[in-house]
Amino acid sequence: MIVNTRHEVVAIHRCHVGTLNTSVAAAEVCKTAILNHAAGLIAAHNHPSGHVELSKQNMQMTTTLMETGHVLGRS
Repeated sequence: MIVNTRHEVVAIHRCHVGTLNTSVAAAEVCKTAILNHAAGLIAAHNHPSGHVELSKQNMQMTTTLMETGHVLGRS
């Protein structure tokens, strides 16, 4: 989801459709936000397997997205 400077959702974009065991690069997640001059983004994903516990990969992606936001000045 793309948000403005008031943290209001202004657009919803699907940036990636994966498979049961693949993840997306942080650049792909941020690309839509950058191209739309967003003040920030809200990332969400589902667990097709039905297991809702956070995996190591989930935590790594969250950390990477946060770090990418800091680099882009959108923390």
